[in-house]
Parts: sequence; C-alpha cells; structure tokens
Amino acid sequence: DALNLVKKYSYKELMYLTQGLLFWLEDNAKNVRDKNTFTVAKRQVEIVIDRKEREKNK
Repeated sequence: DALNLVKKYSYKELMYLTQGLLFWLEDNAKNVRDKNTFTVAKRQVEIVIDRKEREKNK
C-alpha cells in the first residue's frame, strides 16, 4: 500500500516517480483540457522539488 511505498522510497525518489507519471499522463492525454491539467500538476511538482532542494542546501 501507499504507506509502505513512502517508507521504502525517499521523498526525492517519490517526487521523481510522481514527476515521471505526470510526464507520461501529459503525453498520453486524449484532449487539451487533460493535457493542461497534467502540465500544471507537473509544474507544481517541480516547484516542490526545487523548494526542497533549496531548503536542503541552506
């Protein structure tokens, strides 16, 4: 289940898995509205990754 996944993978790995999934969904979206939704979601994930990286590097 999801909780075991979180324990097994680091936060960063989960973020990259999510990002990969969103790339795939975006590529395979059947219509423009879905494609836009996934593009926005992907951007949000990138923002979170960037923020976490900056916090870690302080």
